[in-house]
Amino acid sequence: MDLENKLNEKEIIKSKSSHLLIDKSDQKKYKLVEKKLPFKNHLHTFTIATFIGYYYVGHSKKIETNYNGFIHLDVYRKSPYLDFLKTLAIVHENDPLILVDEKKICEICEGYARTGIDLLVEWIDSKEDELDNIIAKLLIKKFEELNVE
Repeated sequence: MDLENKLNEKEIIKSKSSHLLIDKSDQKKYKLVEKKLPFKNHLHTFTIATFIGYYYVGHSKKIETNYNGFIHLDVYRKSPYLDFLKTLAIVHENDPLILVDEKKICEICEGYARTGIDLLVEWIDSKEDELDNIIAKLLIKKFEELNVE
């Protein structure tokens, strides 16, 4: 079966999730980051933590103790951020068929967010530069690496 047939609207998604999870031990980290940065909600914080975990830290860490109900997935489904999570999962798995397994997409992103939130907290505690400047420099560096003309 080709990709187009696999992903058509009639295809049953292998598994669905209702929430994105974080580790219970990371709950305070999210609150700290949200106090220090202009992120408006958990959705923004989780997305940037996922980005940093993947592109900057380069590895993920499994959730040990679930904190349920952190971000309801319907919030992501109504936002453009879900496209980023799907893209990251495709790159991570090197397989576009990951899109039929929403739970797996979530697990991948949850692991990267776990390492990313640790680094965000570390940057907040660092007095080297303002956190928003650090994030801006990281984004600029990644775009330069893409070398798109």
